Amino acid sequence: NGVTHAAIWVDGIRIDAGVPPNSQHAEFSAIGGGFLVGNAIVRAPNPQSGGFSDFEQPFSWTPAGGWLPFTTYPYSVAGIVALNSHGIGAGRGFCFCNHVNSEQIFYDVAAGTAEGMHTSGPILDISPTGINDSGQISENADFAPDDGPPEAIALANNLILPPGVVGDRTAGINSAGIIAGNSDGSAVLWTPHP
Repeated sequence: NGVTHAAIWVDGIRIDAGVPPNSQHAEFSAIGGGFLVGNAIVRAPNPQSGGFSDFEQPFSWTPAGGWLPFTTYPYSVAGIVALNSHGIGAGRGFCFCNHVNSEQIFYDVAAGTAEGMHTSGPILDISPTGINDSGQISENADFAPDDGPPEAIALANNLILPPGVVGDRTAGINSAGIIAGNSDGSAVLWTPHP
């Protein structure tokens, strides 16, 4: 019917989680520590136009409670992409306030809250791709030098991953701190120093 539902599979059986209220699209993005989280496109007030628009918003979901939105103010657009076993998630958010870049957001799934982390300088538009149980984060961002356009760069905990090749991208991080991604057109693993 044109509506994309979030779903989970348990022992080969699909469980349809539906969509949150005012949504036509929902999908799960991570599962861990007994929590399911995802994002939905929700009709909400648009602070720029004064009307309504469809914005991505993060949710947690339980069979008993259904869809529960995160409190993401002041972010008009937000998403959760990763979750560790402690119920701490990572994602991104965008505010129509005084800046034009997205920021990384940390989610406490049990509390239903989110807190943004503002960054400045040449690293812009940080988008986490993974979070492990130690709170280490893999991220993608734009590096904006003073004399050129922004270009994609791979990060770990807000630090550029060596050798700092423009175009590097991360895909996720495991419990040992190993980050999977892509560098110079090849699949790579970044391993922490012993």
